Amino acid sequence: MALLILLIVVALFVIAVAVAASDNAKRRPKPSLEIRVESGGSDGGKVNTGPVTQTSDGGWIINPQSTFPLTLQGIERETAGKIKDLLADDGGQNPYRHRLELERIVARSNLRCKEIDEYTNKFRPAYLQKIEELKKASPEWQTASGKDKEDLLFEFRQQAASTLEVVPHSGVEILFESEPEDAALDDQLIDKYGYDNIQVYMRCATKLDKVWVMPAEHRDRKEFEALAASGLALRGEQIPTDSILEVLSLKDLNRLAAPLSQSEFKRKAKAIEVLAKAPDLTKRLGEVIAFRELFKLQPLPPEFASIELTKVAKAWEYAGEIASLIEHTYSMGKYSLAHISGFSDASSFIRGWELSAIGDDRTCSHCKRVAAKKFSKQNYPKTPLHIGCRCTVLPVTKYE
Repeated sequence: MALLILLIVVALFVIAVAVAASDNAKRRPKPSLEIRVESGGSDGGKVNTGPVTQTSDGGWIINPQSTFPLTLQGIERETAGKIKDLLADDGGQNPYRHRLELERIVARSNLRCKEIDEYTNKFRPAYLQKIEELKKASPEWQTASGKDKEDLLFEFRQQAASTLEVVPHSGVEILFESEPEDAALDDQLIDKYGYDNIQVYMRCATKLDKVWVMPAEHRDRKEFEALAASGLALRGEQIPTDSILEVLSLKDLNRLAAPLSQSEFKRKAKAIEVLAKAPDLTKRLGEVIAFRELFKLQPLPPEFASIELTKVAKAWEYAGEIASLIEHTYSMGKYSLAHISGFSDASSFIRGWELSAIGDDRTCSHCKRVAAKKFSKQNYPKTPLHIGCRCTVLPVTKYE
């Protein structure tokens, strides 16, 4: 629906420009433009990008009629269809949830996108080589501390990316530097605990000693309940009492210890030491805290001891980037397809086309160069121009 409204607005803009440009006093008759968007087919009655089509090498083109077909490899037909359904769904659903679901699929299936791989293979070597050249040419790099090297590396990455002819709107750092050596390193974790549970666990895994207090209304409560159900976290009375005491305020500790001490404690450590010896401590704790609100993460079982969560986190960052590029490029191709169809009945008012590049510091040299060209009425510049391209096409009317 949003896409259709956008097309109508653009069409009305064309009409307004044509009418305003009139040089005579006579009122020019308003043209009637019918905006049409192809329906039916494999996009659920929306823009028809074509059915999922198998390639000779076993890949799947999920949008064969698009201006930028995308080929997914290493997955079954069912998974390719599910991805297409997610990408083709324009309305009703939360786009953020769609993105998360796509990230889950990419992370677990370890799929490859042919067009992304082609881009990476072409431009990554030059990018990495440029960074190494900048390191060697920098006297500061040779003596810099760890933190200073991180700061310098940020600058080197920007400089290296700026030398590339083609750059996705999201940049290249994650795409070129975060690809895991072993794409299957997280498969067993996902199979046993589920993607969502592991994602939450990794977010908090640096704080295994912490007791998390999650009231019923807390936005993360359901996530921690799922962790407890999966065995990745302890809940309530399962948590050692000395750990629970650590989360209480000094005021609550003194309240619990009042029957056990003649004076108030000034330090939490001393109060905890006394309370830890109380035979009815669990009952006492129930007076000041709801056990159901308490959660404490568990270490991963020994079978996963060899898995480095930092590597898993980096692999998922890469999966998220792949999902983002697939989603963005698919959407831009779908928009372009609808744009071509939508202006088919306005051809008598159009004399050409121009490419609109965003023009900020994320716009690559290739897009800027193409945007400087003029396109005739018969030479519609199909966008996106590359993976992660943000360029759109605008009509040039006869009255401009």
